[in-house]
Amino acid sequence: PGQLAQRHGRLRRPRRRLQPWRYLIETARGLGQSGHLVTILSTSEDGGPVEESLAGVNIHRVPDVRPVRWQANPALANAIHQLEPELLIWHLGLTSFFHFDITSRFSASSIGVFTSPVYDLRELLRPGLPSLVAEKELSLAHFAGRLVPGIAIRRSAQSGLRHLVTLSETARRRLIGRGAPANHVTCIPPGLEAEWQESFPADQLPAVRQQLGFAPDDVVVAYAGAPMRLRGIDALVRAVARARERAPRLKLLILSRRRDEEMAAAELRVRNLIARLGLSQVVTVVSGFLDHSSVKRYLAASDIVALPFELVPSDMPLSVLEALALGKPVVTTTTACLPEMVPASCGVCVPPAEVAALANALVSLATNRERREQMAALARAFGAQWPSWEQMGSRWSNLLQQL
Repeated sequence: PGQLAQRHGRLRRPRRRLQPWRYLIETARGLGQSGHLVTILSTSEDGGPVEESLAGVNIHRVPDVRPVRWQANPALANAIHQLEPELLIWHLGLTSFFHFDITSRFSASSIGVFTSPVYDLRELLRPGLPSLVAEKELSLAHFAGRLVPGIAIRRSAQSGLRHLVTLSETARRRLIGRGAPANHVTCIPPGLEAEWQESFPADQLPAVRQQLGFAPDDVVVAYAGAPMRLRGIDALVRAVARARERAPRLKLLILSRRRDEEMAAAELRVRNLIARLGLSQVVTVVSGFLDHSSVKRYLAASDIVALPFELVPSDMPLSVLEALALGKPVVTTTTACLPEMVPASCGVCVPPAEVAALANALVSLATNRERREQMAALARAFGAQWPSWEQMGSRWSNLLQQL
């Protein structure tokens, strides 16, 4: 065990539950529990240096953790030199390879944690120009990743970056296809909290459904996430409208994740779409940044979970794993890592941004209770065997020992 420094972006409190920040925090925590001394280098909220701790891991905040114009960030470099780590763990995406040589400026060995999906051009274009432009903060980063030449990824292994860790096998394979040496990349998937693998009390479910305005014979489809087009919420609302022509008991529950005025315009767009399609009486919207217990309660009261991502913001979205662990058939898409996460026995993957295919998937589950129940049982079994965060931390510790 020795001093490790983990570098990544701003750790705002709401983000700590979400990917990729949750993965990075749990990696640091797991390594700390294995006996390593870990310090997280993160951007400060107000631009000034701050010292604090999170789950037993020290956090050292600096004004900015990003390289500046492909040059080493002086504040970041000074923090690293002061800590004198034996290993640096860098949070990377595809565009990070534009400045891959930053790792050669420090004497400590470096490992990269690659948390971004790797898209081909067809996947990126599938959502359509209006959605890509409207949510350019997400789409532009992935388009920029397409511009990274394979030689930049290959040279990362020669510039001090000893190894890359991906969150999914899909990302691992695609990185290798883009030029990363096969023996240079390891997949260590995220873990799952035990609370998601614990069944919600069945006798409480009728009251939860009643609270949400659903009848006992309704088939409730739940969506959990930010109200973004590229997360598939608009396509889902349109698919529900179409599916109800053949499955009239189908209802929709939207857990719209947002804080204060954040995403207010996006949520208003979704509500207006619901009204235009005449779905106001069959869609329930719960707005806010809910705690884990509330999300679990509402998802447990649903029959199907639909997460039809058109683009996955960060690799291995935890909401998919959590829904499966709760024993819910998951309807998602074929983009990025999602087919890897949802076996055919536990859900349905349809092409992204295709409303008709999404509607057909919802109808097939809504009108076949036996199939839903079979998928639910298999989804719960799949979630029950998924590794915990502690087991993920052990895999990280083993990797460091091998290197």
